[in-house]
Amino acid sequence: MSIRKAVIMAGGFGTRLRPLTMSIPKPMVPWQNRPMMEHIVSSSKRHGIRDVVFLAVLPAEHITEFFGEGTAHDISMRYMLAGGRLRYSRQCEECGVVSDERFIIISGDVLTDIDIEKAVAFHEERGAMATIVLTRVLSPFNTAS
Repeated sequence: MSIRKAVIMAGGFGTRLRPLTMSIPKPMVPWQNRPMMEHIVSSSKRHGIRDVVFLAVLPAEHITEFFGEGTAHDISMRYMLAGGRLRYSRQCEECGVVSDERFIIISGDVLTDIDIEKAVAFHEERGAMATIVLTRVLSPFNTAS
């Protein structure tokens, strides 16, 4: 079974990437002359994603101006903005993401070459309710990435 819907989260304020994030949100910081989020959307599209919901705390003008409704990228793009601290589960419910249709959640500030279809197959083989894909990184902060 393929998954056609993705939720892209952007809850932080990009403080660790300052001064780059003083004027643009972290998902729009350029990498290889394209915003990080464009790389994420393109990768998701290659894996069959056609409906994207962007969840954010931050002002999203840069993102909405760049992506609009997603037509230039041949996807459907919707936006859900929250004041204060974002509660992703509640936001997913409010924007209609939580339903019988399956979806993936992607961090809006992480570039990865994950094989979404392989992760979905792993998930389905185990009959899991949820699956988290992580990788080991060399970090002095002992964080999961």
